[in-house]
Amino acid sequence: MPVPSPGQYDVHINGLMTEMSLGWPQLHDSFVADRTFQVISSKHRSDNYLRIPPGEWNRNQMQERAPATESAGSNYKIDTTPTFYCRRFSLHHDIPDEIDNDKDDPIDLDLQANYFLTSQALINREVAWVNAYFKTGVWTAFDLDGVSSAGSVDATHFLQYNQTDSDFLAVIRRYITDCSEKYGRRLNCMTMGQRVWDVVIDHPDLVGRIDRGQTQGVAGAPKVIRDALAMLLEIQEVNVMSGIVNNAIPGAADSQAFIGGKHLLLSYKPPVPGRLTPASGYTFVWQGDDLQNNERGWALYDLPYEARRKCRSMEIESFYDLKQVEAGFGVFFENAVS
Repeated sequence: MPVPSPGQYDVHINGLMTEMSLGWPQLHDSFVADRTFQVISSKHRSDNYLRIPPGEWNRNQMQERAPATESAGSNYKIDTTPTFYCRRFSLHHDIPDEIDNDKDDPIDLDLQANYFLTSQALINREVAWVNAYFKTGVWTAFDLDGVSSAGSVDATHFLQYNQTDSDFLAVIRRYITDCSEKYGRRLNCMTMGQRVWDVVIDHPDLVGRIDRGQTQGVAGAPKVIRDALAMLLEIQEVNVMSGIVNNAIPGAADSQAFIGGKHLLLSYKPPVPGRLTPASGYTFVWQGDDLQNNERGWALYDLPYEARRKCRSMEIESFYDLKQVEAGFGVFFENAVS
């Protein structure tokens, strides 16, 4: 077959397409550390905060009073020793002149650096929170491990949610109630890894409730949505950790995995943080005079041009402390699914 002339490569020279490009910035909603531990802005990098232990509120000290007598006296203890310290985390990305001045459309090095650094900040804080608090040994109320056999269930083990006959709703409710007996507040925040949610959303306990029309607002939907689960458990919110991290060193094959693993945490977050308000934990962030922080408590800067290096840079920075403020006000379920 004769080749037409002029041919395809005579009339068009390949260049970069301007209508689209590929990048992989993760969605901000995939990261939940700052939703489980709400952000508290501080004028100082470190400080103490006041804590009145739960038991101090709940003694029955009121007494019957006789005529012409003084009322019974009362007291409570306070603790002003707890502290936080906002450590400094930062990362920059260089944009050399010779690269910037020779770029083709649609390459936007500033936009790419912005997206890249923001993603790095999200990953950094999520990984830090998981390593510190999304694990066994840090929540003193109840620390549970999932097992695959009902015969192995005991005071510290529960049947994994993807096993036949697992009683997901009853187990969660029981530990919410057990914890509320210690603190006088119901745990109201559920945080789980994506692999756990993939099982929970189809769990027979939940689908059956919807099919029988016992959950308002879902109109017989075949699967449970997060709001429906929160309604069933009478809690404030359900968070699903779908953020990922690449654990491989540069140059090695990618090793990407969900940051949240296969675990679940029940905790408490106040509707609005404030004085004399209980919580399981907070993300303390320092907002110094030169920090223009967003709601997550980090700042993105265009650094001054360096003539000697013929380079400009973009930098992201945050001063924060992920702080568990009440170790007993949480229930951790390790290996919630197999």
